[in-house]
Amino acid sequence: MNEKDTTSRKESEIASEFGCYQDIPKVEDTRAKIAEIRQIAKDLEKKQKNNN
Repeated sequence: MNEKDTTSRKESEIASEFGCYQDIPKVEDTRAKIAEIRQIAKDLEKKQKNNN
C-alpha cells in the first residue's frame, strides 16, 4: 500500500468517525470540472449564434 492509499484510508476513517461526507471533491478536480463546463457553454453559444 502506497502513501496515497494510506492517506485516503485515514481520511475516510476520520470522516466516518465524525459522520462527514466522504466524497468531497478535491479543489483541483472542481476547478477542472468548472473549466470543462465553461468550455461546453462557450461551444453551445457559438452553435446558437451560427444557427441564428
